Amino acid sequence: MDHLVTLPMLSFEAFSEPITARLNHLSSGTGDALLAATALCSLTFFPGVMGYSLLLRDVARLTTGAPLHLIGKSILGASRVRQLSYIAGRCCAERAIEALIGRYYAVGTGEGGAPQWPPGLVGSISHDRTGAVAVVGREEQISMLGVDIESIFDVESMRSVVSHCLTPRERHFVASRGPVGATMIFSAKESYYKAIFPKFRRWVDFTAVEITQFDPISGRLQIEPILDSCPGATLPALGGIFRSFDDRVSTCVAQGAA
Repeated sequence: MDHLVTLPMLSFEAFSEPITARLNHLSSGTGDALLAATALCSLTFFPGVMGYSLLLRDVARLTTGAPLHLIGKSILGASRVRQLSYIAGRCCAERAIEALIGRYYAVGTGEGGAPQWPPGLVGSISHDRTGAVAVVGREEQISMLGVDIESIFDVESMRSVVSHCLTPRERHFVASRGPVGATMIFSAKESYYKAIFPKFRRWVDFTAVEITQFDPISGRLQIEPILDSCPGATLPALGGIFRSFDDRVSTCVAQGAA
């Protein structure tokens, strides 16, 4: 089975107005309140990268009564939780863009639901059942950037991930670290795939890359392709960072511009 799968081109949804401004039109002050609720995240380990997070419970509280389905076709007909997650992620992205360049910009939706970033910027968004996070950098400083958040696996989920997504060396790593270790590796690989997708336009098998370095004190990690695992593509090694808090794990990986 091929390790690389090329995805088809899908329709795009572009906006001229930031989602927070659209929310202000729908419900006065809602967008501004959501921006104020975002928090600077601790995943911005690369110079020139900004990141913000936002809890879904805050989005739910601040958008009570607002017609969220009117925000855009990406969430038209979606469940309330999906609408809240989408809005949380875009609000974090817009807040990070403003912190980076001093102006709010809209983030569109491209193939596979991937964010479409303003010219000159790279970024990544992730959601889980409790919140969202977004990281943004300048293309002149950062060539690849990916972020992911995950709820820590239960034992059954951990066994499935270990069986299908981890290499033998990673399984040895997890043996002494349990569900947190398995969740960290899975999350780091998700971040890796998000980082490389805009350039390679392909998803990569989970066992095609491996965590080769991990410092539990600093949270720094290194993720690299396994030799000859992906014919036809020269995948990069990326540095990253890992954080664990409450019942969640977050990772971010990046590569500086050449």
